[in-house]
Amino acid sequence: RDQYDKIKRMCETSNLTVSIFDGDVSQNARQKIYHAPPDILLTNPDILHYHLGWAQSRLVPLLRTVQFVVLDEIHL
Repeated sequence: RDQYDKIKRMCETSNLTVSIFDGDVSQNARQKIYHAPPDILLTNPDILHYHLGWAQSRLVPLLRTVQFVVLDEIHL
């Protein structure tokens, strides 16, 4: 989440859209993302892992439509 404002500012001049999809995002906000996928999706490894292993995930088909996925909170 800490990179969202920076990325959003960079996208303003290029007409790219950016959204956050993490555990703090409400169901209402998720529905908006499903119906109008952003160009850039910010998420974290936990959300990605959860949805990749869930057969009914609506995030997996959405991943086919976004141009970039930014994984935040990766700690090695």
